Amino acid sequence: MDRQQTQHMADLITRRRDLMVKILKCSMEQERAISDGLVEQLVSRLNEKQVLVNELIEIQAALKPYSGVDAEHRDWESEDLRLRCRHEIEETERMNTAILEIDTRCERAMVQRRSELFDALNKNTDAATVARAYNAGSSPKGGGGSFDLSSG
Repeated sequence: MDRQQTQHMADLITRRRDLMVKILKCSMEQERAISDGLVEQLVSRLNEKQVLVNELIEIQAALKPYSGVDAEHRDWESEDLRLRCRHEIEETERMNTAILEIDTRCERAMVQRRSELFDALNKNTDAATVARAYNAGSSPKGGGGSFDLSSG
């Protein structure tokens, strides 16, 4: 791999790392929106994150041809650039792990909120059913008097 190709790969690695920083920030904001119950903000973060993930997919595809080349066969401009790329790759892997952990927590929180919502809806539905049944039973049909438990 010549120096120009190696430099292009290094540029892609940097772009990927910078993009992962944005995705991590977006994931943290997503988690905050879920915890605060801010649906509009959550939807906005999810839309933003999807755009970033699509861009990440493009960068990953552009990096794919370089993955098969051994590091020894790359012509680095300097040792500093090689070390910077290695550091950025490691940093990207750490951010990816953090993003996956946040996404897992977000998923759990959303499932819990959904369960709580369904429970609340069921309680409201049950309460409404009981109230309707009670109201239906308390109004006499056909104009016949009331039932008095105190009379013998």
